Amino acid sequence: MSTRILKLLPKCNYYDYKYIISYTIYDNNKYNFLCWKSKCLYNIYYDDYSYYRKVFALDFNIAKDMLKIKHLSINNDKNSITNYEESKEVKKFVFDLIKNIAIKKNVNKIVIDVHSNLNRYNYELKNEGFITNHDVKCYINPHWISAEKSLI
Repeated sequence: MSTRILKLLPKCNYYDYKYIISYTIYDNNKYNFLCWKSKCLYNIYYDDYSYYRKVFALDFNIAKDMLKIKHLSINNDKNSITNYEESKEVKKFVFDLIKNIAIKKNVNKIVIDVHSNLNRYNYELKNEGFITNHDVKCYINPHWISAEKSLI
């Protein structure tokens, strides 16, 4: 497991809040990322991950031709610890991270399951180039469908 400081948020180099990213890669095809805000002194962080400090959480698997997002949670709701501008930056970072890893691993598409009411799709995924595929249902729940983004 590796942990790194992603970014200093305010313009201070000594003691302030930063984003911390912890990631784990299992079997070279299962990825887990956790990101949270922590008070930091230079590159030493003091707050461990917790739900209340979460900025984003991401889990995905890579198969031979696709990257399948199993869990994506960006803390941009009403209880958010990030403001609107930070939330936009975090969302951009997360989707760029996913795309860059997919390209590096030579996969053709990125897939995520979304609820058939499409609330999250319209809010978070449509502008990122994902297209719903109503023919592919989630194997656990038929009310969830697949949204895909082609990389070719």
